[in-house]
Amino acid sequence: MARGSNNRTSDALALEIRRQFGSDAVRRFVRALPAFRVDPELPRRIRDLLGKLDHAEHSGIGTLPRKH
Repeated sequence: MARGSNNRTSDALALEIRRQFGSDAVRRFVRALPAFRVDPELPRRIRDLLGKLDHAEHSGIGTLPRKH
């Protein structure tokens, strides 16, 4: 297989993984896992920063253009 073809396959795979991880079903599943919950005993400052990060992710703030 030519090198360019392998690179296209890798790009297609990366795009598919991103698409699946971004799906509503996967997000709901991950939110239900204890390891992905915010520990209520975390310092307030850390919880605030995590809240800001969550907001930025959902609003698209600071998103980088995806390499295609």
